[in-house]
This record gives sequence, structure tokens and C-alpha cells, in this order.
Amino acid sequence: MLKQLIGNRTPVSADAPLLRRVRAVGALVFLLVAMIGTLYINSAWQRYSTHEMENRLSIGTTVANMIKADCVLNLESLPSDTVTGTGLPSKSASPAADTNFAPTAPGARIRASLLQVAKENESIANISLIALKGNQAHTLIRTAANGPTEISDTVRQSIVQVYQTQKSVTIDLLSSGNSLWLNTLSPIRQSSTNSVLGVLSITFYQKQWLQSMIGHMLPDLIVTICLLILCAALYRAVYSQTSLQMLSAYIASDEALFHGVFEQAPIGISIGHNDQVTYAAPDGRYSINRRYSEILGRKPDELGALDWRTITHPDDLAADLALQDQYQRGDIPGYSLEKRFLKPDGTYVWTNMMIARLKESSNTDDLHICLLEDISARKRAEEALAESERSKAVLLSHLPGLAYRCKYDRDWTMLFVSEGCENLTGYKPESLIHNRDISYNDLIAPEYRELLWNEWARVLNHHSHFRHEYELITRDGTRKWVMELGQFILDDHDEILALEGIVIDITESKVREAQVTYLNDHDFLTGLFNRSYFTKQKQVLSQSDWMPVSVAICDINGVRLINDAFGLTEGDHTIADVAHMLQQVCRQGDVLCRTGGDEFTLLMPHTSQAGAAFVADEMLRSVENHNHVHRAQRLEISISVGICTAEKDACTLEQALINAEEHLNHRKLINQKSSHNAIVSSIMAALYARSQETEEHGQRLTQWTRMLGEAMGLSQSMLDDLMLFSMLHDIGKVGINDRILNKPGPLTAEEWQIMKTHSEIGQRIASSTPELEHIADWILTHHEKWNGQGYPRGLAKEEIPLPARILSIADAYDAMTQDRIYRPAMSTQDALAEMERCAGTQFDPEIAQLFVRLIREHT
Repeated sequence: MLKQLIGNRTPVSADAPLLRRVRAVGALVFLLVAMIGTLYINSAWQRYSTHEMENRLSIGTTVANMIKADCVLNLESLPSDTVTGTGLPSKSASPAADTNFAPTAPGARIRASLLQVAKENESIANISLIALKGNQAHTLIRTAANGPTEISDTVRQSIVQVYQTQKSVTIDLLSSGNSLWLNTLSPIRQSSTNSVLGVLSITFYQKQWLQSMIGHMLPDLIVTICLLILCAALYRAVYSQTSLQMLSAYIASDEALFHGVFEQAPIGISIGHNDQVTYAAPDGRYSINRRYSEILGRKPDELGALDWRTITHPDDLAADLALQDQYQRGDIPGYSLEKRFLKPDGTYVWTNMMIARLKESSNTDDLHICLLEDISARKRAEEALAESERSKAVLLSHLPGLAYRCKYDRDWTMLFVSEGCENLTGYKPESLIHNRDISYNDLIAPEYRELLWNEWARVLNHHSHFRHEYELITRDGTRKWVMELGQFILDDHDEILALEGIVIDITESKVREAQVTYLNDHDFLTGLFNRSYFTKQKQVLSQSDWMPVSVAICDINGVRLINDAFGLTEGDHTIADVAHMLQQVCRQGDVLCRTGGDEFTLLMPHTSQAGAAFVADEMLRSVENHNHVHRAQRLEISISVGICTAEKDACTLEQALINAEEHLNHRKLINQKSSHNAIVSSIMAALYARSQETEEHGQRLTQWTRMLGEAMGLSQSMLDDLMLFSMLHDIGKVGINDRILNKPGPLTAEEWQIMKTHSEIGQRIASSTPELEHIADWILTHHEKWNGQGYPRGLAKEEIPLPARILSIADAYDAMTQDRIYRPAMSTQDALAEMERCAGTQFDPEIAQLFVRLIREHT
């Protein structure tokens, strides 16, 4: 059991990194020693070989010095038939001719000496005296038939070398049959002439030479082998020592691991013997770990003094004793039991106790291990589950709907349906089981069937819970709103087993929710959406998918006056009438909201600026028609409308609302029935009273500038501002002296300079009035010329604001076609000709040409 906790571990592995390093170092050292030994043996071999060669060469030189030159000369003077051409006896000669010369023969004494030398040195196989005659080498004397019988080319060349250099040479490993030989050639000199008379050839046995070499090399070989054996023994000792050290480290590590596992184990562990389950063996080692004490709520010393039977819950004691008896008899190797232990405070803890023998034998004194797992939480969960099951049964009986378990198929084939099915659907539960009479899918309203199937598929992909509201068609054909809560039941391989959930009747709450939603989102007086709903829709329509989104803000003029004069009821009637008229203008998809007391806002998704202008005109026409129809019965209604369009990456919906509000304020300035118009009216009254300007002049300018603006495709907001600018462009003349302003004749240069200041005066007046501030710069520049010769700044071309360029054309045309004190009016054709002549100098050439064309089209 503890082995399973600790795990199977090999204490010392042959593949351990440290042992691999020791093996690598040992192999490297052994290889290094072997290389050094090899080099040493080779060096010794070369040294002893050289020494042996020198010894044999010394023998040859010594023997050659013993031979007298006169004897060699006598041998060379023998008749030619005595010796063969190769230096060996001929095949017809008697054998004694080569081996036994007569005592009186010239070489008898030399041969005897050479035989004596060969006899005294066992390593010598043969001694020959060879003379060089011409290019042929002749053997004069040969002591034995051992060794090569013929003089090879190599030997002949070496003899020639000896004659030439007068130095001894050695020929290694000459072969003759299957034997190997070593040969030395030493010169025999004539002392008087210091010339070579012959060559003494001594042939040595290779075997004796090798035996001599081995005799010399044996100590070196023994030393080298001993050194290698010493290295191997040292490696073995180091390897064993390292293995022992590693084994000790592993044992210490295992000991520490055992201590760590024993003390830190998440389950209680006790090691004991006999029936002493709750305390340890007599030696006290590894008795009880910390978790064991924590589970039982007792200290180790306290547990050692207790009998486990006294702290076992009485209800569990009988089962424990029965298993303990079987274990003690050896019938079972161990057992497990869920039991309760009593704590000192009288409470108890649920545990899963496991008893197992630590040694596989029938000896009852063997140690055993007791493992305790605290399962109190699980037991509480099981008790809670049982209580939950009981509560679920009660809940299902009172559920305003049904609980189900079904297959994941298109029919939602029911496997289980609770008793609430009949109250909800009108069908008994068994009618839906396995689709006996009707499938659950048939009860779902048709428009929701595919939606629910797709939603369940989404829930499966996201591993989430299902929650959806839809309608059921009951047995009597009525519709009921239900909310379904469910989930997939999967097996261990994530395969779908079934669907489980509940279906709750929410029809009444849906009705109440609809009522609350309506009240939350609608205005009580008009029935339109309220500002809260407007705020939510504004966030929705701000998304790029709805662009362009146009905004129309409508304000009822004079509602406060109506309330003061006729009462709040009449004011409410007016607001409701306007709401109804605006609602008639709305298109499908538009959102009309009452956003203030007398203010309405219309959000128009996928609508351009031109579309918004058309809707605004429809609003105004609807009000005019209403006034015409109800002129005798009701008060006349007046509205002002401001519009703007939010474009993707150009203008946000929030900014469009601000711009529409500004446009609305500008419209109120030119709407005579608006309280804002009082400012414009008072200024215009002062202007008409002090100058020759007339209201008709302003109306004509308004007409012509609007004609030009519409032809140029200007926005409705710009057209309204252009109309206001046309009416007020000369408001600065109220600051000019009446004598100059109404002078019938031409002005002097000084008077003209004063007159030209009226544009700057007009700018200051407009700038000081918040409602007119936005047209102040236009008023300042309305006398600038295209060629830069105008005043007051001398601006040229596009530097001049577009409204000022438009107005200058309309103002000049009106001045030419109207009678003045100092000149009569020009004809239309003459005025247009003058306009064409001044295009590009005084006027914007493109706008001037457009104006001329438009006037000619309308005359």
C-alpha cells in the first residue's frame, strides 16, 4: 500500500548521469593508458630491435676483420671449374666439393674458422664468403646449406652497395620457402689498397632473433599489462564507490520521501500490529501521521492509550468487529469500511477506513497499515442529495409546468414527463412518452421549432445550459408562454444520453412583463416611445450596420403660450395632435420618441440626408394640412424641424443629434411663429426703419439663395442657415449714420469708407448673439470679390466662405433689377449679361454661371 503511495522507483540506475560520466572518464583513462602502453611497447621494440641488429652487424664486422685479404685473393684465383657461376657447387660435382675442402685448399683454414664461429653462435644459420666479379656475385665459401640457396636481386644489389660504400648492411626478413631469415653483409678490405675484396654474409635464424626480442620485451610487456590491470581495478573501485554513494543518496532520498509522503499525505495513515489499529508498532517509528490525528481529533499519545473499540460509533462497531475477526484469522488480507469515529467533543466523523497487511504472510504479528479518509463532506452531500430528492419530488408536484427527460431528436421524444404535463398542455404524461399520441415538437408553436433546435445545437457546442422562452399550443388550441430550462446529459465519452429540464408556464408573467415594458418604454400622453427607450435605441442604432442614420428633432412652437392662455389641457391636446401627425409620417423601421415636453425625436436608420429632408417636409405639410382642416375648431399649430445624418466614419449618431439640435435652433430663428424669431424680427425691424432695405428684398434674396443652394446639393441645415444669412447680411447698417445710409446721391470717398464698415459692424452684432454667432463670419465677408478686390479683408476665390459667394451673386442681381434713388432698374437680360461679364472677377464663375442658367430657366 505504501509502495503505491510512494511509487515504484529503481534506487540506482545504470543510466544515471553520474555513473555515465564515471564510465566515460574510466573509458577515456583506460584508452589513454592503452595508447601510452602501445607507444611504450613500440618504442621498446624499436630500441631492442635496433640493439639486436647492431649486435648481429657487429658479429659480421668482427668475423670479416678476422679474414685475411691474401686468403680471399687465393680463393678468387682458383680455377673456374672449382666453383659454379652462382658461387655454389655445380650439380655434377660431388657433395664434398662444397662442404669439405682438402686440407691443402686455399679456403680450408677460412672455412674452418667460419664453422667454428657458426658453431659457437646458435643463432647463425649460415656464413658465406661472396666475391663480386663483374656484375656477378659468386659464393666462394658456404658453411651450411641453411638459408637462401640463391642470391636474389635484393642481395646482389646490397653486395654492390657494400663494394661501393665499404660499409656493412643488414637485410631484414629474407624468405626461403616457409622460413624467415635475417642477413648481414660485411666488407673484407685489403689494408694496403683499402679496397673491398669480398663480402662476408651471415644468415641468422629469425626464430632465435624473435626469442631474443621477446626475452628483452617481456618485462616491458608485464609492466604495461599490470598498468592496464591497475587502471581497470581503479575504475572498478571508483565505479563501485560512486554507485554506493548514489545508492546511499537514493536511500536517503527515499527515506525523506517516505517521511514526506507519510506526514503530508492527504489521508490518515497508521502503522500497527495485531488488533492495535489506532496506534503504531512498539518501536514508535512512522506510527501516526498528522492527518490521522486531525481526522480523529486526538493526539498520538492519546490514541496510543485508547482501544479503537471505545472510539468507534456504536452503530458501526458490529460490522467492524466482524471484519476485524476475519482479518485476524487470515481469511482476508485486508478490508475497507465506512464507519464513524467519536471525537472528544462528542461529535463524530465519517471515515472510509482501509486495513491492509504490510507483509504477505499469515503471521498475525505482521505489521498492517490503516488508511483513514475523511468522507464527512461526501456523507453530508449524500444526505443533502437524499433531502434534495425528497424536495424535488415535492417541488415537481407543485411545479407550474412539467419536468422532462427526452431524446435529442427532432420530435423531442419524451422518456419521462412529470404530472404537471396535463395542466400545462392538456395532455396526460403518457400521451407524450415515446410520442404515443403526440410529440412535444407538435406542441411547440411552428415559428419557434427551428429556433429551438438551433438554440439547443448552440448550447451543445458551447457546453452551456439551455434557457429559452417560447409558446406552446395546448390541446384546446390556446397559446401559452413557457420558459424552458435544460441541459445535455453526456456519458464519459461526451456522447449525448438525453436532455433533462423543466418547462414552466410564464403566461401571466409575460402579460405583466409586456404591460410593464410598455409603460417603461412609452409616453403616457402620446403613446409614443419615451426618452428611456430613445436612449436604448440610440445605442443600438449607433452600430455601423444601421448607417446612415438620420435624425429629425421636432419642436412645437408656442406651447408655453398655449398653456398660459388656454390651460394645460389644451397644451396636452396640441402635443397629442402633433404626435399623431408625426406618427403618420413615420416609415417602417423609424423610431419616433417624445424626448421632451414639446419635443419629439425621430431616428431613421438607413436614411440619407435627402431622405431626412423629405421626411421633414412631410412633417411640415402634415401640420399645414391639419391647420387647414381644423382652422375653425382648433388653434393653429406650428412646428420647427432640425435634421442631420450620421455617416459611417464621418459623423457619429451622438454628434448628429447635437447638429440636429443646432439646426432646430436655427430654424426657430426664421420661423415667424417661434419665440426665437423675436430676435431676428427686432433686428430686421430696426434695419427696415433706418435704411432703404425692405422686407421684400430679404424675401427675394432668400428665394434666390435657396434656389442656388438646392441646385448645388447643399444640406437642409445649410439651406436654413443660408436663408437666415440672406435676411440678416446687412444688419450692420443699423450702425451707419442715417445721413450716409439714406443719401440720395453718390457717396464721397470718406463716406464710402464709413459705409464699408457695415460688414464689420454686422459681424460684431451677430457674434454677440449666440443664436446668430454661426453666421457672423459670413456677414463679415459678403462684400468680398472673387479677384480679391472686395472688402474688408481682400479675400479671393475659395478663401471667401461659400454662403458669402452665393449671397453676393443674389444681392448683386437684386440690386441691378430693382429701382434705386440714383438709377432705374435694369432688365433681366441686361442684368444676366452683366453677371456673365463679372464672372471670374467679382463673382465665383461656376456659381455665377449656375445662377444665370437657373434664372433663364425660370423666366
